Amino acid sequence: MELRDLPCPLPLVVQFIIARFLSQGVTSWFDLGILRWGPQMINLLFQGQMEMATAMTGLLTRGNFLRVDSTVPSGAYALDSVEQMESMVALGRGVAVEDKIFTAVQSRFLNGRVVDKFIPCHNVFGTVTS
Repeated sequence: MELRDLPCPLPLVVQFIIARFLSQGVTSWFDLGILRWGPQMINLLFQGQMEMATAMTGLLTRGNFLRVDSTVPSGAYALDSVEQMESMVALGRGVAVEDKIFTAVQSRFLNGRVVDKFIPCHNVFGTVTS
């Protein structure tokens, strides 16, 4: 089995992992343990996407960025569930006032430091501004 024989294009990190397995003599999807590794691979891909977005945002904002994660029980919120909006807002407000988070927000954003006014490179119509 070669990477080109895979059923669909895969992200590079997944291709690398599969290539490592193939180089060690794994010859089929069953040998690869795709049924066992599938759920973990999805989590790995989501975690990688989150880390990349966090890193890019940090670069674009020159470090003026703070990511706050909150762990909730599995199944507590459904994707795009408007009915749970108030509960999510309450969760966010509760986390925001925790000492660790509030101190980080205060030191980074509410510190009295004046920043330059944001001037976009492009206007709404996509032309370059001077």
